[in-house]
Order: sequence, then structure tokens, then C-alpha cells
Amino acid sequence: MGDMLLVIDICPLSEYFAMEKERQKITKVNLDRSLKLLHTATGSTPRLYNSPLHSTAATPTLFRGDELSFLPTPTRKRNSSLMPSEMDHTLSLLGGRQIDLSTSYVSSPNLDVDTTNVTLLMEEQNAVLESTGICEEFGRVFLDCSTPNQVFDMLASYREVLAQKTQLSKSLLQSTSRRNTRLTDLQSHHNILRDEMWTWQLAESLLRDTTNAELRAGEDELMNEDNPHTVTTDQQLMEQFFESNDKVRKCQIVVDWLETINSEDVLENFYNKVDFYTGKIGTMWENTLHLKKNSAQKAKNLVSEMDPDAPLRTGKKIDSLDQEDDERLLKYIFTLLRAGKLEEAQKLCIRCGQAWRAASLEGWRLAHDPNYTSDSQDHLPISGNNFRDVWKAACWSLTQEALSTHEKAIYACLSGNLEHLLPVCDTWSDGLWAHLKVLLDVELEQHLRLHTSSNDHQIVELPSSYWTATTNLAQVFKDLEASCNDKIREQSQLFFHKIQKFLVLGDFESVAQTITDAVQTANPSPHILRFSTHLLLYLRNLDKLVLEGAVSKVVELYITYIMQTKQSNLVAPYCAVLPTPDQLTLYAVFMTNNVDDKESKLLAYNNGVKAGLDMNVITKFVAEEWLKKTQTVVDLNPHIRNGSSLSAESEKVLDKVIASLDWLLFNPEQIIDAIRIGNSQMRILLAMKQHQKVRQVISTLPGDCVSKAMAGKADMALLEDSDAVKEYICFNTYLAGHQAFDDWFKHYHQLPVKPVHANNRTFAENVAFEQILNKYEQDYKQWENTFRASTNHTVEKLQAVLLFAGGWMVDMSDTEPTDPNMTARREQLLGLRQLCIPEIVSLLHKVLFESKQYNECQRLCETIQSEDYQLYKTFAPNDLTRMLTSLQESAGKKE
Repeated sequence: MGDMLLVIDICPLSEYFAMEKERQKITKVNLDRSLKLLHTATGSTPRLYNSPLHSTAATPTLFRGDELSFLPTPTRKRNSSLMPSEMDHTLSLLGGRQIDLSTSYVSSPNLDVDTTNVTLLMEEQNAVLESTGICEEFGRVFLDCSTPNQVFDMLASYREVLAQKTQLSKSLLQSTSRRNTRLTDLQSHHNILRDEMWTWQLAESLLRDTTNAELRAGEDELMNEDNPHTVTTDQQLMEQFFESNDKVRKCQIVVDWLETINSEDVLENFYNKVDFYTGKIGTMWENTLHLKKNSAQKAKNLVSEMDPDAPLRTGKKIDSLDQEDDERLLKYIFTLLRAGKLEEAQKLCIRCGQAWRAASLEGWRLAHDPNYTSDSQDHLPISGNNFRDVWKAACWSLTQEALSTHEKAIYACLSGNLEHLLPVCDTWSDGLWAHLKVLLDVELEQHLRLHTSSNDHQIVELPSSYWTATTNLAQVFKDLEASCNDKIREQSQLFFHKIQKFLVLGDFESVAQTITDAVQTANPSPHILRFSTHLLLYLRNLDKLVLEGAVSKVVELYITYIMQTKQSNLVAPYCAVLPTPDQLTLYAVFMTNNVDDKESKLLAYNNGVKAGLDMNVITKFVAEEWLKKTQTVVDLNPHIRNGSSLSAESEKVLDKVIASLDWLLFNPEQIIDAIRIGNSQMRILLAMKQHQKVRQVISTLPGDCVSKAMAGKADMALLEDSDAVKEYICFNTYLAGHQAFDDWFKHYHQLPVKPVHANNRTFAENVAFEQILNKYEQDYKQWENTFRASTNHTVEKLQAVLLFAGGWMVDMSDTEPTDPNMTARREQLLGLRQLCIPEIVSLLHKVLFESKQYNECQRLCETIQSEDYQLYKTFAPNDLTRMLTSLQESAGKKE
């Protein structure tokens, strides 16, 4: 290690790097093998050789703090007398410490990958790609910031959520191998999240300006009345102009926004920074100066003077290496200007030995002498440039000289020369920034020249081409769409750029239309769908939209997505923003298809109540929709009315139909609806002879549902839904009679068998037979007592159906219903009477006959023919004749 450090101390850095390069060739085999093993184990490769900064001309990776910096190998040998800081600067990049460079690869925390990290990495990738987490966070913000005065908190929270997700996706991209199949998806998701974050930032800035302008308008009226303000300087004039001109202020906001996002996205990724090529104290054209001092022969074709204008004035060049340095510097200066970092650009110029260039960037400042209006006795500092018009004309002239593209762009940016600014604009954002920068320049310059006059000198006129630049904001976007740059023209059609354009123009209807077109594709991105939903809701809350149908359509698509991804808690809040009919339909679909168990139903019900949905209407609608699905069962089982068994699919459907009654049991006020719909289910099930399913309905409804339905009613006859309550009681009565008969029938066939006495038995066998006989007599007596009690109970339950007060399944009112649904119900009730009354009569006859109660058979015959009960109307003529004949025959037997 000592030898290595000694080499650093005594030899130029370029020679050391050449030696180090040779040494790396020897160690590269082992390093590659190690990296290959690491990739095989983790599926991720360290970025040392994947970095876009890495090349054969790059120095070994140098670890500095928490980041990796790459020092390009100098391609020429600089004179140490002209570069005393070269080695010091190199060591400064190493944190001011001497580092053992014998290790060619220094691991970074980002590259420290083990099995656990890989697992976590895959989980994070899944989270980013699935996008469910961000939907939950947006939903939480949407609920927490639901009032109009929280709109800025909402927008800031949206941006904060996206900033966190963007940072996560960015770190994942940096940690993911380029051979990873998910890299493209991750990059796409990262770009969408980043563009969305920028769009929310733009929306917030525009809204904040609109709000401030409205507040300022009221304050200005009072201020102008009480204290008229006198404008005396260019700066004050511009401040007043910005306050009064909405278009100019909006353009400046957009420019600031474009510079901010460029600062965040470009500067941190701008790898060819001048800092990597210069020392702490720079010298302008150091190679040219070195050659002129030490090699006159080589310098004969170079500039003879070292002032900044020498190349233009003399027509001679500087050294090619200095040309490279200048081009690199100019490109980075423009990058800083594009990011709105003028002061940093000036500091960079000074650091690189070009303080004159820093001064040339300063002349744009507006003149301001506060001493004219200040009440202070002290002399206040004067700022700005009184000869700004001269400076601007000089900047314009520089763009016409034989300068590099980026140098022209720098001064074009300062002088409003769009022609020389556009060639360095490679993206839609760059193009928009250039157009708006020039638009602002022209607007401000025109205003200044109309409202001020210089007493110090004659105002310098600008070229006529300066004033031809468009000042129409809509035309700016049209020019971008028709740009000769293919990339800009293509990017102008991207979703987020179109949204940003319409937000700037205030064309919110076009925002809605653009979103509608985007989300109606075959498979819209979940991120696009989420963003579109929240943007439209934000605009609607500000009363910026009149296309309510577009909002509803997009929100419905988003709700469908969150239902598909099982984000149940988010459904109700978003349904609540829809028109009432759509609320009912969509939340009913969610409750029907996405909720099964009772606990989940209660949660969904409470969420709906909390969101302000009319859950009474929705739950009733859901139960009625499930009721309609019983027709599916009938279609699948054409012989169902014969009492045949159901298929597994039909069983499943009927179970869900019955379980839908749970929705009506969460609110005590809906108990009558539960009874009514339960009755409808039982009418269909009983018609299909599915007695067990009918019992399942009864068990689903609360045992005290009748008392709850009648609570507060003095008389059942006064109950509005008395018919539904009576029908429910009729079903209970019928099931009780049927259950009693089933129990009786089972007991009837459990008659003890009398033992048979065989002949020629031994004494022991006779003793055993007597014991068996005694046991039989005891069992028979017990059976007979139970049978008698069961018979009486069964007769009572069956007669309760036949003798039901007012008639079994007969409404209390005789009025013909006008509602088609009630008419259909009456027909179903009549059908059940015709189906069940003959059945109950037959069962009762069998009980009476088998229990030898022949006299009761006569009474039953009389009951059937009685006009009070009119049971005979439920029989078909032939069936009635047959039943009466059978009863008469039974009545003729002796008990």
C-alpha cells in the first residue's frame, strides 16, 4: 500500500491511471467471476460495468460519501506548473484522504445484495407494479381532505405520496439488473408516477395563483382607494404588471414549474459535470496559455491574445482541449439556466476562470432605486441595470455570431431569441420552456418600453424579428405540436403533456375529454385511471367542469378497478361522489359480487353509511336482485317442481339468495323489508318443494322479527305491511305442520316388533322369551303413549294450516292490487294454496286414519266443503272427488 501511495505522490495522475489500467487487466478475471456468481445467486448485477458513465476511459470507481463518482481519465498531459491543484482536487474527491487504490472495486451500500435483500427487492417491485398501495394512500387523502378549504392540503398530500413512490421506484431501478425482465415495467411505472407528480405540482401552482389573485383583487381595490401607489422604477412596474396580468403571471408559473422539474430530474442525472474536469481554482484556456508560454511553434495558429473576444476578433482558434472544456462548460451553463439556477451558473463561470461570462449573465436585472419612495433617512442600495436595453441588444447580437450552439442558446435565452434557443431543446418540456421564456420576455419588454422612458440614454431598438415571437399561449402549444423536431412533436401527444397543456390553457372540458379517451382503452394503466379519477374530482369540486357524465364514467371505471383488486374500503367513498342512481347500481354490484361472509357485509354496510350512501335503498335493491336469480335455478332444473334434488351449482345460487337477507338485518328499520323479501324467496322455494331451503330462510330471519315489525302498532290490522307479516306467519305454520307430520311419520314406523313364540323350546328359552316379551310390552306401551301425543300434536299443527284465521296465504285485504308486482304476488299465493292445502289435507287424513280417528275424518270432510274456509276451491275437480270419497270411506269404519 505504501508503494501505491508513493506512486500517487511522485507521478502525474494520468500516468498512474495508465498503470492502474494495466493492473486491472490482471484482476478483472477474478472480479468478473465474482460478479457472475453474485448475479447467479441474486438475479441482480452491481452497476459498476452497467453504468452509463463507465467506459474504458474511466478511472477506477472512487467512493465518496454515499455516492459513486467517476473521474474521466485525462486524455492529455497537463503542465503541472499550470495545474497546481490537479492532485489536490483528485484527493478532494476522495474526501481529503489518501485511498489505497490497489482495490479496483469499492462496494457501495446499493450494491450490497444478499438473499434477504433480493426477497425484499422483489416484494417492493411487486408493490410498485401492482399499484394497490398508492390507491389506498390516495383514498386516505381523499377522505381526510374532503372539504373545499382543504384542497391545498389534498394536492400537497398527493404530491407527497407520489414523491415517496417515485423515490422507491427510482431506487428499485438503480438496484435492478438490466437483464431483469421487470426492468421495462419498472421504468414505465416510474415515468408515469413522476409525470403524475409533476402534473399535480402544476395544478397546485395554478390553483394557488388563482386563489391569491382573487384575494389580491379585493385588497387592491381598498388599497387604491385609500393609498394610491406611484410606480417609479422598472422593478416596481414589472411587479405591478405581474399582479395585474393573469396571462403573464400564468406563463411565469409554468416556466418556474418547468425549471423546477428539470432541476429535479436532469441536474442530478447530468453526468458530464464540469466539476469533474476542473480544479478548485480554474484558469480560462489553460492549455492555450500553456502552449503560448512553452511552445511558440505549436501556438502559432492559436489566438495571440487571451481576452474573451479574441477568437471572434482575430478569427483564430484556441487549443482543441480548451474548446472541449468550453463546450462542456457552456452545455452545463445552459443546463443550469434551463433549471432556473442562474446564480449557480455564474458561480460555475467564476470557478472555471470565466468571471467575465458570469458578468454577462447579470445584465437582465431590472433597475430599482428604492430611495425615491422610501421614508428611511439612510441611503438604500440601488440594484438592477439601467442599461438593460443595451445589454439585451448585445446578447441578441451574440446569437448572430459564429458561436457554438449552446453559447448561442445561453444568450438567446437572455435576449428572447427563439430561433437560436430551440435547437438545444430536445423534449416537449424544453420546447415549452423556450417558447414561454421568449413569450414572457417579449411581453415584459413591450410593457417596459410603453410605460417607461430613459433620461440617461436613447433606448436601443431591438431587431424586428424579436417582436414577431408569438404571445398567444394557445399558439405556443400548436407550434410544439407542429415542431420540426420529431421527438417534441411525438411527446406533445403523450397523455400527461396533453393534460398539462389543457390545465395551463384552462380548458377543463378538454381535460375531461382527454381523460375519457385514455381510460376507455382496452387495458388502461391503473396509475392513469387513479390519476384521472382524482384530477376530475378535484376539478369538479372547484366547479371547473360541466361534463358530469365524463366524471361519472371515469369514476365508475376506477371503482371497478378497486373492486377487482379487493380494496373494499375504498369503494363506498368513491361511490358517494356519483349521482344517486349510479351510487345504487355500482355499490350494489360491489355488495353482490365482492362480499360473502356476514362480517364483511357488516363492514361494507357501515362503510356505505359512513360515506353517506342510502343503504336502505341499496341493500333492498341487492336482496331483490339476488331474488331474481332464483329463475336461474328453475332454468337449470326443469323438473324442480317434482321435488327432485338440486345440482351443486343451483344449491350454491340458492344459498346466496337466502344469505342476501343479511343485508336487510343491519338496520332494525328494514325488518319489514327483510320479511317481505324473505316471503318472496319462500314462495318460490316452496313452489319448488324445497322445504329445507324454506326452513333456511326462516332461520336466517330473526326469531322476533314479527314483534319488531309490529313494534309501536296497537293493532296488527293497522299495520301497513300486515299482509307480509301474516304471510310470514303462514309459512311458519305450514313448516310447523310439515315438521310435525315428519316426526309423527318417523315415530309411526318405529313400532316395536312383537316377538314370536316358537314351539318345542326349553325351559331356559321360555324364561328368556318371557323377558323379551315383557320388554316388548313396555316398549310398545311407551311407543303408544308417544304416538298418541305425537298424533294429537300433528293433527293440531296440520289443522292450524287448514283453519288459519282469514285463510292460509290469504291477504287481509280483499281489494284488487293495482301494482303489477302485488298482482303477481296474489297469483303466487293462490298457487301455493292450490299446491299446499290438498297436500296438508292428505297428510291429515293419513294421520287420522292410521290413528283410527275415523270420526275426525268425517269432520275433515265437512271442513273441506265448508264455505267459511272454502278449502274445496284449492282442489282440482277430480282430486276433490277422490279426496271426499276417501274421507267418507274412512269415516264409515268403526273405531
